[in-house]
Amino acid sequence: YKGGLPGGDVNQDRIIVVAPYRVVFPELGMDAEGDGDFLMGIFDGHGERGHATAHRVVGDMPGTLASNIERGLSAPEGPDSIEGVVIGAFEESYRSLNDAVKPVGGAGCTASSILKLGSKIYVANAGDSQSLVAAYSPSKDRAAVLYITREDKPHLPEERSRIEARGGTVYVPPESVQPPPG
Repeated sequence: YKGGLPGGDVNQDRIIVVAPYRVVFPELGMDAEGDGDFLMGIFDGHGERGHATAHRVVGDMPGTLASNIERGLSAPEGPDSIEGVVIGAFEESYRSLNDAVKPVGGAGCTASSILKLGSKIYVANAGDSQSLVAAYSPSKDRAAVLYITREDKPHLPEERSRIEARGGTVYVPPESVQPPPG
């Protein structure tokens, strides 16, 4: 809800939590049990039909990611590492979902996803959303942020280069530029 009168603005955010999230590949000790494995994501729609874009991505993301992970694990040359497979699967999933939602027109969404498989946590984001991983210590009654992703803002040199390499144009009003982090 973005404020204003009820029935006015549409909340364009969509979330997904899939638990357990199972990827079966016995050769690497990944079985149908998958106890404790999960996929979580938040997708922030932008533009007039951003809510429709985010809704579509939420519906397609779990299956798309699982298919891409299983395809990477089943590659004829065999997987180099589960980490490499998961990273490639996230990249391919975000790319294919981006292509699939283009017909919505004039809209898009950011993506921020966290996947837990076994003892590993994988974090992926696209756009100006951020994900973080925190740990809570009951003995100290404290939480600490262990990892936070970077927002992909167009004023960052790497992001601007990526956009322009794909034929896009970046215009950042001078008053909105923030210094790059770090």
